Amino acid sequence: MEKLKLENYKMKKGVLVAPFSELPGLRLGNWTYQRLPSFFWFALILKEYDHSDGLEICGKIIKYIHDTHKLEFPLFSEILKLDETQQVDIFVYVTTLVEPKVLYPLTLIFSYSKYPFFAKHFYDDDLNIDRKKVLMELIKDTYDNQSELSSDLRFLIIWSAVVANKVKFMRGLSITEALTNYPYTPHSDDNMRLWRPSVRATELGLQDIIRYDSDFNMFFWKEMSEMTQCELFVFHYEEKENFDEEKLYVDKCKKIAEYYNGLFQNFHPLDSKMEVLISIYGYSYKRMLELVEHNLFNQISGRSIVRNIIENYIMIKYLVLEETNHPNIWKEFVSYGLGQLKLILLKYKDKSRNIPVDSHFNVDYIESILDSETDEKFLNLDTRYFDKKNIREKAISVDEKDLFDFYYDYDSQYEHGLWGAIRESISVSCNTATHQYHHTIDYENKQNLSSVWNDCKKVMDKTIIYLNSIYPLPEKFI
Repeated sequence: MEKLKLENYKMKKGVLVAPFSELPGLRLGNWTYQRLPSFFWFALILKEYDHSDGLEICGKIIKYIHDTHKLEFPLFSEILKLDETQQVDIFVYVTTLVEPKVLYPLTLIFSYSKYPFFAKHFYDDDLNIDRKKVLMELIKDTYDNQSELSSDLRFLIIWSAVVANKVKFMRGLSITEALTNYPYTPHSDDNMRLWRPSVRATELGLQDIIRYDSDFNMFFWKEMSEMTQCELFVFHYEEKENFDEEKLYVDKCKKIAEYYNGLFQNFHPLDSKMEVLISIYGYSYKRMLELVEHNLFNQISGRSIVRNIIENYIMIKYLVLEETNHPNIWKEFVSYGLGQLKLILLKYKDKSRNIPVDSHFNVDYIESILDSETDEKFLNLDTRYFDKKNIREKAISVDEKDLFDFYYDYDSQYEHGLWGAIRESISVSCNTATHQYHHTIDYENKQNLSSVWNDCKKVMDKTIIYLNSIYPLPEKFI
C-alpha cells in the first residue's frame, strides 16, 4: 500500500485529517488484538496446507458450523462456549478434514483442564512438535494484517459473512471478481496484488456485524505473552570518541563572541541593537559549548540545544527585519523578556501562595537583575508571544520555514515531552511477536539518538554569516 503524502490530508479547524478517518461507518479495529485470536485456529490449517487447499478446507468447516450449529461466524471463542455435544460434533468433523496434529499446538493455550472437549480431540502426548515454536512463528506470520496469511484469514471472515447471508455482492463489481477468484489463484499471481487489498478493505467493513469477545482476546494474548521473555530491540547510534573537530569549531565561536564583545564595549557601548544581537549569539554559543563539553550529541538535551539555536537565529533575523516597522524593537525585546521574568518573580513573592523551597529560581538574584535593569512601575507583563507572533510565523516572515518544518518542529517534541519524543528516546520495542511488539522503558539508558552536531553547526554557521552581514568580521573568522 502506498504511503500517504502530506497533500493527502485535509486541514479542518487546525487538524490535518487523515483521508480514511472520516469515511462514514468505518471503524478501525485492531487486527492483531481484536480479530486475529478468534480466527487463529484457521491460520494453523492454512499454514499446514497450500493456499487453495487450506481455504477449501476452512470453507467446508465454516459452512458445516453454520448449517449444523447455526453459528453465524466460526469464531473460536463462540465454539468454546457451546455445550459438550455441539463442541464434540464440530471437532470430530474437523478431524475428518485435517489431522489432529495440525491444531495440536493450540492445546498449549486451550488445555484439557479448561477446554477438555477441544484438547481431547487434538492433544497427543506422542507428537514430537514444539507447540510454542509453531505458535510463535504463526503469530509472526499473521501479525501484519497485510501479510499473505492474514489476507487469507480475512478472506475467510468475508466468506463466513457470505455463508451467513450477512453480505451480498453484485455481479460485475471488482470485489466480486476478487472473491470469486481469490481461493484458486496463487499469491504469486499478479492479479493478487489487486485482489488482496480488495479483500482486506471489504473485511474491514464487516467489523460492525461481528461481535468479537474481548475477554477471549485478553485470555489468548495473556497466554501467548507468558510463553516468552521480552527481547528488547535497542536502536543504538555509534557515538564519536574524539571531539577535536567539534572543539575547534566551538573555540572559533568563542573567538567570534570575544571579538563582538570587544567591538561593543569599546566602540558601541550604548547601541541597543548590537547588544541584543551579539547577546543572542552569545547565548547560542553557550548552548553549543554545553553540547560539546558534556557530550550531548546523541542525547535528549542535544535536541533542546538545536531547537534553541534555531529559535535564536530566527529571532535575530526577525528583529532586524522588523526594525524598519518599529525602530524601538530592541528595547521592546528586552522589556518583553524582563517582563516574563518579573511575572514569575511576582508569583514567588506572593505570600498567599505555597512558595517552593530550595527552587532553582534564585529570587534574590533575579530581583537584583530586574532592579538594575528596569523601573518596575513602567514594566508591562506581556503574556502573549513576543510581537504577537509565534515562532512559526516569525520563521515564515524571515524566509526560514524549512528550518521550522524540518528541525524546530521535531525538536519541540522533545522540549514539550510529547509522545513522539518519548517513543523515540525512552520507549524501547520488544521484538517478540507474542508480546505484540509492546514497549518498555529504557531505564538502563541503552538507547541513544542520532547526533545533532551537523544540524547544530549548520544553524550556527547561518547565524554567524547573517551577523557578519551586519557587523563584518575579520576574514580569519569566515
